Amino acid sequence: MKLRFAIAGLDPLTVTAAELAKRERIEYGGTVILAAPADGTMQNRKALNRKEGSFDFALFAAARPQDRWQLHFESADGRNGWSVPAWPFAENRKPIPVKLVETATTLETASNATGWKGRSEYLSETVPFLTPALRDAEISPLAIRGGRWDFENDGRDRYGGMPVVIPEAMFTVGADGEGRALRFTGKEELKMRLRTYPVGGSTLEFLVRPDAGREKPQGLVTRSGWSDAVNVYLLPDGRIEAVRDGNSEFRPEKAVSSAAIPDNAWSRVRVTCDNATLRIYIDGKPVAEQPLTSQRSYGNCTWFLGKGDKRSANFTGCLDAVTVFGAPFAPGDASEPKLGKAEQFRPLLPPGTPEADPATAVTGKWNYPAGIERRVTDEETPAISTERLKTPVLAGADTLLLGPGANTVRVEADGVELADNTMLAVRLRRFDRAEPKKAWYALLVSIGNDEKKGLNFNFGSDKEVMITAFEPKWSIKTGKHKLTLPADLKIAKRNGTLFFLVNDKVIHKAEDDPANPYTRLSFSTSSPNRDDATAVRIDAPVLYKLK
Repeated sequence: MKLRFAIAGLDPLTVTAAELAKRERIEYGGTVILAAPADGTMQNRKALNRKEGSFDFALFAAARPQDRWQLHFESADGRNGWSVPAWPFAENRKPIPVKLVETATTLETASNATGWKGRSEYLSETVPFLTPALRDAEISPLAIRGGRWDFENDGRDRYGGMPVVIPEAMFTVGADGEGRALRFTGKEELKMRLRTYPVGGSTLEFLVRPDAGREKPQGLVTRSGWSDAVNVYLLPDGRIEAVRDGNSEFRPEKAVSSAAIPDNAWSRVRVTCDNATLRIYIDGKPVAEQPLTSQRSYGNCTWFLGKGDKRSANFTGCLDAVTVFGAPFAPGDASEPKLGKAEQFRPLLPPGTPEADPATAVTGKWNYPAGIERRVTDEETPAISTERLKTPVLAGADTLLLGPGANTVRVEADGVELADNTMLAVRLRRFDRAEPKKAWYALLVSIGNDEKKGLNFNFGSDKEVMITAFEPKWSIKTGKHKLTLPADLKIAKRNGTLFFLVNDKVIHKAEDDPANPYTRLSFSTSSPNRDDATAVRIDAPVLYKLK
């Protein structure tokens, strides 16, 4: 079965039902098409109120390996207890040792009266008092709730079956080998799903690449409601803070990392809570440890990525590979559920959009001018120059420092040329400008011909791009398209038509010049004020044949 969607002004979108079920989320012209699983629940009924005997019951669906079975019993004189949990359909899965808080606070008798109003799983009128205590126990690995979101152009949850809807504009290039990621500019806050954001024992891990320039703490993972889940913040100095709190009767507890994560670089952060200790790890190394008291707050809860709260502002930077488990796992713990590498979905392209054949990739290089200064650096993100430059500087392998002083350059691609039924692709990773910005500053990624004509991706900042032309008179061909860096820029040629794509979306088409075809790729900078300074980083150009 195929589904066809059409919106006025856009090319129709056709997708199979199988592809929709697999992808779970598709965004098309401002409309979100979502395939979401139903959240199953099992309601508590009235207490059996019997002293002995047996009874039968039926399920509406087949029993699952992860189903936990447990008996709650209560005597007429008010004594309460629970049986040892059992997983009768879990086969021979080795249980995992954990520390559990023994308490009367459950989903049905939660703090601040969450649950079924007027109903209780206890026979007595009031909830039997039980002082929270820490107990050593074992649980089946199949009982661990959790989720894993890789953000490979979609919001699939590869562990817990809880997909989320993500605006397409938030997807960006992730860390090396990690595919796509999410970009936060301080305006976005992504509402997540999980059957209950883990309380008590839990693991939370994510990749983070913060922007520089924070003036107050920023929310990385935060939640509303009053469960005792952990909130994670990025402090202005780069340290990580994990805060465990709950309702008004819950004493907040926090851990702060002894090490900071760098700005403009990827770090892996893991926070674990085993009900006895709150720990923080950065890139696999322990950096914080805070003892916890035995307490429980269990109520309604919604959690977010990038959202500020009373302690923090919204996050600015990138997040990726978010993992949540309802049990604590240190880095490298063999008991942690294993997940393979995520499938990266290609965007759903309108009919006629050119696609590259990855198997035909040929990587070229940038032919930097002979007079450029080359500097060796260990910095992943070299700082914009504050000294006046006599010539542009190539810092490391691929970062150009321009100005103040010499702030214009033209760099030709070497080893690749655009021909019919091919595509040239580059990734623009950085276009930063120093303050104060005294005039306009342009970065062009261009395809040109022998008559010195050119069609350009024209950047005035790292936030937007338009298409301009030299024919030979300069002209504007499109409006401004918003984007976040890094961004994939592609120029394809098919049957005499040039296609300009940003992150696989066609933003402009133009006719080739049959007498003098457009073949030569280059990038260049210009500014009317030599006091302006910038840093530019563009990956090597890659040539593909079209499918």
